Amino acid sequence: MRNWNKKLDNKLFTTIRKHSDYYSTKIGEEFYVILNNIQYSKARLLKVEIIKFSDIDKLILILDTGSLEYSNIYKRLGVKETDMVDILLFEKISINKFGIQQVINKDENLLTV
Repeated sequence: MRNWNKKLDNKLFTTIRKHSDYYSTKIGEEFYVILNNIQYSKARLLKVEIIKFSDIDKLILILDTGSLEYSNIYKRLGVKETDMVDILLFEKISINKFGIQQVINKDENLLTV
């Protein structure tokens, strides 16, 4: 994966995932943001919005993916129009400036992008 639209460089960023009760129980907790198997940053989950994928405004989908081909991206990820998804809002709290692989406890919260 790549940071196509540089959203991970912003103080706040979103990601859209298939719905899981997991994220709703983690609001306020910190996550290691993993990009290409390396810790990219650390972020706090601020909000979870549960919504039917087809009800998300197309502008939001374009901004989230950084692409006009957003429908192909979500299809490759296995998201269907009828699926419930979580829009996750994160606040970046630190960045791994040196790209150093860090040992992360298996019990830590991970957000792979």
